[in-house]
Amino acid sequence: MKREEFERLVVEWAPRATALARAIVGDADAEDVAQESFIRAWKSLGSLGEAGRFDAWLMAIVRNLAKNRRRDREVERRLPLPPTAAPPVEFDRVRAAVDALPEEQREVVRLRYEADLSYEEIAAALGVDVNLVRSRIHEAKRALEQRLS
Repeated sequence: MKREEFERLVVEWAPRATALARAIVGDADAEDVAQESFIRAWKSLGSLGEAGRFDAWLMAIVRNLAKNRRRDREVERRLPLPPTAAPPVEFDRVRAAVDALPEEQREVVRLRYEADLSYEEIAAALGVDVNLVRSRIHEAKRALEQRLS
């Protein structure tokens, strides 16, 4: 793939890469994760089999980097805060309910409602069947109704 073609793909896919990252790690790290994903994609172009599968390949990179960033952030949260640090800002009730969902449900809810991805796009990004996405969203909605009522 030539540089010009890659640059075109970056412009085309940057909003979705950022949205996927935001769905997994939140606003603070989404841009960094998306940018790092494009850097890694550029460096690893040789491992891309079909150029037509760039979207799924890129989204897998974004997803993996975002999950790693989220894991690292969770480890940092477990570390004791220095005495001068302010406590973390409280999330609203809905955010807390979403955060309490099992990972598979939380991930599809964020991709659907925060990243505004279609069920088909979510399935491609996660590498699962679209019916599994539908099922997870349905289960998540039921769980959220119970937590928020």
